[in-house]
Amino acid sequence: MALSAAGAAAGLLAAVLLPLGVRWLVAADALTCLVAAAVAVTFLPRELGGGGGRRQRAGAGGRWRPPAALMRLTVAGTAFAVGSLAVMMYLPLALLERGAPAWLPGLALAGAAVLAPVALWPSRRLLAGRSHAVILGVGTVLLGVLALIMAVTASPAVTIGAYLACTVLNTVLLGRWQSAVADAAPEADRPRWFAFQGSSWGVAQPAVPPLAALAGTAAGAVGAGAFLAAGVAFLMVPFMLRRIAA
Repeated sequence: MALSAAGAAAGLLAAVLLPLGVRWLVAADALTCLVAAAVAVTFLPRELGGGGGRRQRAGAGGRWRPPAALMRLTVAGTAFAVGSLAVMMYLPLALLERGAPAWLPGLALAGAAVLAPVALWPSRRLLAGRSHAVILGVGTVLLGVLALIMAVTASPAVTIGAYLACTVLNTVLLGRWQSAVADAAPEADRPRWFAFQGSSWGVAQPAVPPLAALAGTAAGAVGAGAFLAAGVAFLMVPFMLRRIAA
């Protein structure tokens, strides 16, 4: 809910600042990062507790190695993160490349952020009892198809419609990754599994811009290239998940 509220605020801010120039948006991004750092330093505890004991236990038990199931979950999660970040990061550029007014990308991002929590309510009952692997597999195939539609269309309206559909699916799937990790991990190792699998987003973020640039040479535009890379990344996820038990 906090991320959705922040996304809505960020989208409205982008709608105001983008017509003034991208530099203003980058400056606002830098300022909010500095504010976030100040909030973290001020309000987060200096010591989270237990660090020495955890290091001692890890040393006594030898070097920890991620098991094969965790590696597959992390590689699949990285592909999912690449697709999600590529769609989100390059939507504004793609809309501007397709002739949309400068304020429209911000409103599209804000609308998606408002839509995200609303999509969770019906999905919980609809998907109750279904395995995480099946939901993630089917969901990422749908995301891949939507991303490829965004790559080939030249219409801002179709692009926004597909993006909103991606937002709904992403909202449903995001929590499933943590659930899949919790189900697959031994109880004693869950913190390590969560930390290791969560690094997939850190790996994906710097990988998206060069992938978008490379795919953009084939697609003819960077925005379309980003969506093309996202579609391929999403469609790879079911193959990576096929051996992971729900």
